[in-house]
Amino acid sequence: MISDGANIPAILARESGNKLDFRFSVARDYCPTIIKSLEGAYGKERVVRTGIKNHLSDTVTVHPRKLIIMPEEQDDTEIPFTKVILDDGSEILATEQDGHDISLTKISLYTLPELDLLHMLEQHIKTDPAEISMNDNDILKLFLAGDLSFLPGTESKGEANLLYKHLIETVKPKNFSELVSIISMMMGSNVWKNNGELLVEEGRKITELITCSDDVYHKLIGKGISTDQSYSIMESVRKGFGLTEAMEHTMKEAKVPDWYINSCKRIKYLVSRSFVFEHMIIYFRLAWYKQHYPVEYQLILAASEMLLDEQNNSY
Repeated sequence: MISDGANIPAILARESGNKLDFRFSVARDYCPTIIKSLEGAYGKERVVRTGIKNHLSDTVTVHPRKLIIMPEEQDDTEIPFTKVILDDGSEILATEQDGHDISLTKISLYTLPELDLLHMLEQHIKTDPAEISMNDNDILKLFLAGDLSFLPGTESKGEANLLYKHLIETVKPKNFSELVSIISMMMGSNVWKNNGELLVEEGRKITELITCSDDVYHKLIGKGISTDQSYSIMESVRKGFGLTEAMEHTMKEAKVPDWYINSCKRIKYLVSRSFVFEHMIIYFRLAWYKQHYPVEYQLILAASEMLLDEQNNSY
């Protein structure tokens, strides 16, 4: 990708005993290809679908796009699984228990309608979305205008559009990275209201504020706090648990400012920067297509919405 500059840290399984849980957003058409690639890499017998427990009926059904990679040394009796015949006649392996209860490496494939639309635009217009620069000033101006209603799916979200306009006017972002920070604050809880908003009024810049969980981690690492301690503090703040006395003591010893510590305490929930960055890239690329190929965009958008309705009705 051109000019991404995301500055997203790789924070993998810092806590003892954690297994990796990978989440990928994909176009629906790519799911079978990805699953086949995993089966080719690890062996079909090691790529197992996870179960979804229905707490009302106490039954477990198969999740179509959540997978577990079974370790080579895994004793088959430890995690019971069964063979399932799909509608097309193919056979897969699936766990007999809910995937949330299994402590193994998981891979989740999340399908997004916006990615389906982007995939259709790529196919019909014969362009590569990955070549679209995140520094395209014409597209950046659309986002900086303070109105998201030009994007698919945002027309009915009036309250969110009003908050976005307020943030644009108050924070005055200058680039794509700061736009990501604004959306991150909107998606969190007690991140902007009664927190970041007050700090901006005091003269703080958006680059100083806590906008996502990654900001906390970067700040603490930059102050010389160990990676394990930084991760633990970040997770506590992200989940809205605040700070323990020991955490606050560590931060003060590292000379983290009091205003920053108090901001951590107010937060109820933080999103990760990678999650928001991923969605902003998708929307930025869709805006590029709408700007440069308006007729084709509207036609393909209508076709993608019809396809989505058909897919939803088939489940």
